[in-house]
Amino acid sequence: MAAAVNFSDSGPNLSQLFDAIWKDYEFLESSTEPSNSTVIQSRVLKAVERAEKAVHMVNDLSLFSTNEQLEEVATNEIKYLLLPGLLGYFVNKSSSESRFETVKKSQVYLIDFIRLCKLYGVTEVDLPKPYRSREGDDEKDTHPKQSARPGLASIEEQTRKRQMKIERFKTQKELNRNLQELYDLVKKENVDEESKRNYFITLLKKWITDALETCESIDEEIPLIEHMTRLKESKDQPSNENKSKDKKKGVFRPFIITKDAMQKQVFGLGYPGVPTYTVDEFYQDRVDQGLFPPAGSTPKGKNSTTTDEEEKEAEKKEQLEDDDNSTRQAREWDDWKDDHRRGWGNAKNKG
Repeated sequence: MAAAVNFSDSGPNLSQLFDAIWKDYEFLESSTEPSNSTVIQSRVLKAVERAEKAVHMVNDLSLFSTNEQLEEVATNEIKYLLLPGLLGYFVNKSSSESRFETVKKSQVYLIDFIRLCKLYGVTEVDLPKPYRSREGDDEKDTHPKQSARPGLASIEEQTRKRQMKIERFKTQKELNRNLQELYDLVKKENVDEESKRNYFITLLKKWITDALETCESIDEEIPLIEHMTRLKESKDQPSNENKSKDKKKGVFRPFIITKDAMQKQVFGLGYPGVPTYTVDEFYQDRVDQGLFPPAGSTPKGKNSTTTDEEEKEAEKKEQLEDDDNSTRQAREWDDWKDDHRRGWGNAKNKG
């Protein structure tokens, strides 16, 4: 264990840096500004820088090790066990990176804080494991992932979690009460070493419960972030069907139709970037695209339609001719009856 906590003669020592970090924490906890406001985010950025620097100072000074107990740590140095937790707290409030990267980084710091406290016997809770993306990690993970859909969890699991939250709430309430009493005590001028030590240990326990709760919240938040990211990517990327339609549709390019090759040369000089066609070239281009029939050919189904129409027309004409013949014959018969009275040809039988 190091005897001193001075890191540099030109900057603040570790104790002064920790006091500044704690003031950042108190400011963020009491502030009513929106979390994404410039005031809050600038303070968060400074707090993250201070906390990172303090963690590096602790590591360089080798204040903590795996082969010592909490009783061996000096009272004034117990508070430095809080630094990874404070760093995780500040990072979780940052908006400088994507939310996905922010919560993952925050969870790593919080778990490191719980691990350090468990190493020194401050707590006996099970160490949570970092959330692993179902898409980004192929390593085998024996830690069961929480379902992104709460409805899939068993009733027993839901009951267990609910009971755990109730117990944690009771513990937090008791710790906050004890912490306030100890805080009022250590603020006095003449405070004994044991009271200060109890205050810092109680503060660690309170932060452990908060860190566990935050880690669980992150486990629930990450699947939602991944789901929203997939939805956004699916909206940004057109479907294969739309892609094929776009390919078939093609891009419209303006062009000029001229009567002959001479006009083509004239218009082409005026618009070098616009394709120019003669009438014959335009028609042949549409034939090649399958839009127009080849020159001299009859469109599909046209012959049969024309033949039917011609037959109907011929039948109609024949019917009209028959009607004309009948009319003519009727008229001729009427004329004949007018010229030949009934009985004129029967001269022998006249009465």
